[in-house]
Amino acid sequence: MKELKLNECLNKFDSIILHGYKNEEDECIFRSEIKKTLHYVRNYIIKSSPNHDNRTFIVILEFINYLIKESFYPITFNFLNRINGLRSQILK
Repeated sequence: MKELKLNECLNKFDSIILHGYKNEEDECIFRSEIKKTLHYVRNYIIKSSPNHDNRTFIVILEFINYLIKESFYPITFNFLNRINGLRSQILK
């Protein structure tokens, strides 16, 4: 698995937020890309965080895990807002 850098993570989030799918098959492919991106981001967070006992670190990982579970269901506007929130949190 390729190691992502911050800029690549942010670009992948942008592609998720701005993506428009046309049919159910496209949405299934898109969901698989979302899961892959969230796994990459989780690995990025783990490798780039020096203090794994930090409460913020734990909350971000829990949030990523929650979003991975949510990505099994149809993509909603609320889900995309959460992805945007995660993107903002990673920037901080």
